[in-house]
This record gives sequence, C-alpha cells and structure tokens, in this order.
Amino acid sequence: MRQTQWSLTRFTLFILTAVLMSTLNAQPRVIDTPTHRFVEAQDGVWLGTGSGSVYTMSNVMVLVGQNDTLVVDSHVTPTAARALLDALPALTDKPVRYLVNSHYHFDHAHGNQAFPAGIEIIGHEFTRLKLNGSQVGVQVTGIIATGVY
Repeated sequence: MRQTQWSLTRFTLFILTAVLMSTLNAQPRVIDTPTHRFVEAQDGVWLGTGSGSVYTMSNVMVLVGQNDTLVVDSHVTPTAARALLDALPALTDKPVRYLVNSHYHFDHAHGNQAFPAGIEIIGHEFTRLKLNGSQVGVQVTGIIATGVY
C-alpha cells in the first residue's frame, strides 16, 4: 500500500511538473507588419505597438470577434491610424466596426478621422466633449489647470 501511494505521488508530481513546464515554454503568437507588432494576449485579443517606422506614440488593443473587429485607441495622427488600419489584415479579414476612445488625450484619439465612415466610436461623454474642443470641467488658475481629466 505504501509503495502504491509513493508511486502515485511521484506520478502526480511528474504530471504537475510537465504541465508547469509546458506553460512556461508557451510563447504568445506574434505578428509583425511593416508598421506594427501585434502580440496575442488571448484568442482574438491583440496588443499592438508601433515598430518605429511610423510614429504611433500609443499602443492599441484589437479585439477580433466572430463577425467584426473592435479597435481601442486610434494613435496620435491620421497617418499612424492609416498605418494601423493597413496592418490589421495581418490579423483578420473582419471589418473594423467599432473604435473605442479610452480618453481624449491626443496620443490616443487624434487618428480618429482616418477610420472609415460609419464605424461606431465608443467613449465617455466627457471624452467626446473634450475632443470637440469643449472646456467643460476645466478651470484654469494661473498656469495650473485643475479639473476632471
């Protein structure tokens, strides 16, 4: 009986070690394009970074769904956004239907106008106000701006 328990314990430890080692050796899927590097975090969830050939200034997230694609943030310029859109076919043939603006800072949203007409832009109401030039929520005292950002 003692020998059987010891054998079972060794076998269990062997299996756990093998599983642990296989997860440590697992490499994420990476796709490089001329302008972006995409790393798959989970099935259909990609983190995109600029490769340096185009000034992007921010990262993007790309979610590839069953029928369409959602992009989070549009980079710093229309040129960078067009480069992103040109790189997406390396990930999927599904159309971009949604663009999420995480916030209004220029490095995340000033590429919006390069996205195709008809896509749905998703973001907080405050983000829309700020992107449209509103000073709502900002009070300037001397050289220090205070308010909700």
